[in-house]
Amino acid sequence: MALLELVLELPAREERACRASCQPLPDKLAGVSDKGSSHYFTSPSDAATITWHHLNLAGREYEIASAGGVFSAAKVDLGTQVLLRTVAGPDHQLPQAGVLVDLGCGWGALSLVMATLAPGAQVWAVDVNHRALELTRRNAQRAGLANIKVATPDQASTLRPDVIWSNPPIRVGKTNLHQLLDGWLSRLLPQGHADLVIQRHLGADSLAKWLTDQGYPTDRLASAKGYRVLRCGPRAHPEMTLSRGGEPGQWANQTDHPASKTETSQASHRSETASQDPQGCWVNQATAAVSGAATGKSSQR
Repeated sequence: MALLELVLELPAREERACRASCQPLPDKLAGVSDKGSSHYFTSPSDAATITWHHLNLAGREYEIASAGGVFSAAKVDLGTQVLLRTVAGPDHQLPQAGVLVDLGCGWGALSLVMATLAPGAQVWAVDVNHRALELTRRNAQRAGLANIKVATPDQASTLRPDVIWSNPPIRVGKTNLHQLLDGWLSRLLPQGHADLVIQRHLGADSLAKWLTDQGYPTDRLASAKGYRVLRCGPRAHPEMTLSRGGEPGQWANQTDHPASKTETSQASHRSETASQDPQGCWVNQATAAVSGAATGKSSQR
């Protein structure tokens, strides 16, 4: 009888331990159905069950929470693997202080690696799917990575990234994809870059040409497993430069911001952005739940 009671008690012990390490942890999270994926621009409605997995990301082991309705829910998709093998090695080019963005974060694979490789940087996990943001928040907590912030695109609208990593949602259509990328690449800091992974047969080469035509210098870093890894630089602004120390979204003449003041202004701007963002949620705060309505994200790209 004592042995039977111990066996029956084990699931309850595991649940209590899991709740203690990652509060709160309900069995169901509202927002996405287990039965299928929702379109990128629609709102999910059903609940889905969280499951935990041990996954390897860029040579490191992580315990990952996943649920239905997010891209590649229970595994690391091939495109993300190719991207990480290309840009997350020992010679990675992530700044150790700055703003790093995982665009279309899903459950946070790229965010976790960014935060691990650059512990002094602010890592923003951005997605339109509130389920994806909640999973990323939980995964960051479980990994002990307090430098990850989850946000919807609106909440991150004033960011000026140093680096963007993205496995973008190709299947949203060319027009929507172009608007998404142009909106983010136009905010790159002058020394910044974006690394994108795109399937070759879904238009990687034509996208690279389009990005170059829009003024974003684009190079192919790697080609493997049917994917291209593209690196895009910021668009040149010969007469105007970003005012890093001013109000978000403002531009100033080059003479107003000499190069000698660049890093001081950058640090000041990032500090102001973090303190003036009441909607954002740092993962090491108890009130880290993402609030407000959000649209769903497709589990296909």
